[in-house]
Amino acid sequence: MSYFGGPGSDAVIEGPRYGPRRLHHILTLNHGQFGIQAVHFGFKVSLYYGLCFEGCELEWQRTATAAIRITKLDPRKSGKEYPYFGYPDVLPYFPLEIIGQEDAGVSDIEDAISNVGWEPAAERVYVVAHSHPGLGVALIEPDADVDIVFEYDTQTGQIRAASEAE
Repeated sequence: MSYFGGPGSDAVIEGPRYGPRRLHHILTLNHGQFGIQAVHFGFKVSLYYGLCFEGCELEWQRTATAAIRITKLDPRKSGKEYPYFGYPDVLPYFPLEIIGQEDAGVSDIEDAISNVGWEPAAERVYVVAHSHPGLGVALIEPDADVDIVFEYDTQTGQIRAASEAE
């Protein structure tokens, strides 16, 4: 099953020290549900982001089915009241389902990730998480139109995440 929010999977997070806030589990994608071919890393992938780390750039490597190693986190210190006072440690849980599909060309992907400066590649999966009023929490800042973009290399298990303003 794929889902947004809730607690992260049983991933073992290795890498540099950071904090004091934890990384947020944004969503987990079931590979089969979304047609992702990457079974050597298990049947799902959890996507994390430093919502309390202003301007977060995050990269990690899947090292096993339920283990990741952080290879880049900038900044490493979270804000005391960023993105706003009382921001939750865990995002609300919502199951995800496919309600429609559209083919996307390289130019569509380039447009969706234009502000992060990445070059799209066919062997990678791109996920864009938008804030939505139904979540009950803003992903970054209440008045900002900001997306979180993920790039998942299904061959190597390398994942990176960044935010982009519309």
